[in-house]
Amino acid sequence: MASNALAPRAKNALVQDPLQELLTRAAAYPQYNDLVNFLMLRQAMPQIKQEYLGPFRAGEFVYSGFDGPGTIGLSHGAEPSTVVHELTHAADRQLGNMSYDLEERHRRETSFLDRLMGKSSLTPEEQRFVLARKKLDFDVNKDRSNPNRFPKQEFVNRLAPEWAKKHYDYRANDKELAAYGMGGTVSPNVYNAAPAHIDPTMATEFSIMLDLAQRAQAKAGKK
Repeated sequence: MASNALAPRAKNALVQDPLQELLTRAAAYPQYNDLVNFLMLRQAMPQIKQEYLGPFRAGEFVYSGFDGPGTIGLSHGAEPSTVVHELTHAADRQLGNMSYDLEERHRRETSFLDRLMGKSSLTPEEQRFVLARKKLDFDVNKDRSNPNRFPKQEFVNRLAPEWAKKHYDYRANDKELAAYGMGGTVSPNVYNAAPAHIDPTMATEFSIMLDLAQRAQAKAGKK
């Protein structure tokens, strides 16, 4: 008898839960652990559930509110690379929230004169994180017409202009570049591949941001 993809899977106490089995496999990769550790530090680990997402979708990240942790949905055929991909979306949102919160604190706790003199209430680790976020993601203080406002787009447009133009609506947008890059470190993106160097570069940049964010949070927690 044909199986119904929409029906819940039967549970058996003698069989490991398929979602837990998938997460256990994903935990073998340091990228997964780095993402989870950061999200836990932010108290923003999304709920993860396994469900039918349609015939062509392996995973999805659903935002919740302005800064909520969101929810990750994984298909029954998802692989560890999908888990890392979706966790990257969740972590990327928290990187943005963290950068925004730090800049707001800097403006609130530092006088205009002190800011002109280069003084800051942020720790050196927090300052490095905020600066890196601007350099590798986008700088809201730059004019909207400035092409350097979105460094990821500048990079892919220079490296593969035709591909970037064709896939701008999804695969080549900033959020997906980071997620596919990180997922591609677990297993290559065969079905939605990018030109050479794009995925590895995006993964490296995101890993740098994650490391700087964790250092900034760890230092702040010791105050």
